[in-house]
Amino acid sequence: MNTPVLSGIIVSVLATTLFVLPLAIGTSNGPAVVFRRPRLGYFVIETAQVERARLLVEMFLQRETKRWRLDGSTGNRRAIGRVPKSAVLPSTLLYLVRFRRNSEPDTLRDRLKSIGESSDFTVRLECANDDHIARSA
Repeated sequence: MNTPVLSGIIVSVLATTLFVLPLAIGTSNGPAVVFRRPRLGYFVIETAQVERARLLVEMFLQRETKRWRLDGSTGNRRAIGRVPKSAVLPSTLLYLVRFRRNSEPDTLRDRLKSIGESSDFTVRLECANDDHIARSA
């Protein structure tokens, strides 16, 4: 191998080791701490008008999140004859959501709540990690 090429590689490795790695690891006071926003969460929707709420919520999630899926809902008790057809029961829809990197889950919840106020459904957000995650780099 050629000596100038070898010395260039050694200089490159030394520069990376001396200058880049200390920035990634942290300062002499301790390791670097990275605070991340929660990326996964559940929107819990409660409504008496399931079809209308699903339409509005799913249009919103399609536009504002990276990915989502309807992960569960309460069963229809009327179908098995336990509840009279005249009774109006609230149903619960559970959406698993992957938020975009630049989005704030609480802001999305508030926006969805404002849609729900005019459309007769309530919204609750349950994040997979309620506290910000701190990890060493």
